[in-house]
Amino acid sequence: MLGQPGFLYALTYINESIQEIGEVLYFVKAMAVSAVAYLVLSLIPVLMLRLVGFRFQRGSAAAKCA
Repeated sequence: MLGQPGFLYALTYINESIQEIGEVLYFVKAMAVSAVAYLVLSLIPVLMLRLVGFRFQRGSAAAKCA
């Protein structure tokens, strides 16, 4: 069975499929890491303003000034 070309072709196909799945998982992991990094970096200014004591209020600035 090991000497048959069909069996070797099947093993090669399975090996390539596993490698492609690994590449897809690597891409998904990279996208997840970049999404988490984006969320963390976008929250830094909000957290810094909260630390300083800035209060976020609803309504437009024009309505507050009037």
